[in-house]
Amino acid sequence: CKIKPDGSGLTQITQLTQNSGATPPEPAYYSDVSVSEDGPMIAALRFAARRSGNTYVAKPQIWVMNADGTNQKMVSDGGPEIGTDTSGFPLGDYDPEISPDNKYVIFSRVNTQNKNFRDTLNTAHDLWIAPLDKSTPAKRITAEGPVSIIPDWHGDKIIYTEYNEKENYVGLVIMNADGTDKKRVESHPSNIWDGGRHGKFILNAK
Repeated sequence: CKIKPDGSGLTQITQLTQNSGATPPEPAYYSDVSVSEDGPMIAALRFAARRSGNTYVAKPQIWVMNADGTNQKMVSDGGPEIGTDTSGFPLGDYDPEISPDNKYVIFSRVNTQNKNFRDTLNTAHDLWIAPLDKSTPAKRITAEGPVSIIPDWHGDKIIYTEYNEKENYVGLVIMNADGTDKKRVESHPSNIWDGGRHGKFILNAK
């Protein structure tokens, strides 16, 4: 749904379908909503149902649409892996953010080949970029190994959160939109968990 800042104009723009009798069953619920910098587009997770063994599991995909809910289309299908990780986390894509020029979307994807902080997070994620017109395949832009999640995009810079057990780092990272020139924002906090996370660029700040 969308709503005006004064609380008026509540409008539903997607439909929650729960047809357990369909093959496969279709939950089709949405999450992780992001709005383009200039406002006309929305990116979101859409959970599709996919078979895993003798059952169906949620498969998080990246979808984009106009701000009024029209012209919905899938940009990334969540990758080839089906199922859940050891903590029950559905394998697929998360954290979409549309580029300032409305041509690309960046998102995180679960990486089952690596694990960080097995007693807590027990996972890894990579950041990927995909063109909205699907003219070229999605491309991974962060190194495999750590948890790289919740990106924000402004100009030619991306900020995101990194949980990296191997390099003893938890905190914010800024890099170019193509994944180059990676710089960690935190400067050696006394405790690994003291680093910042879930960063956002502040536009037109004074």
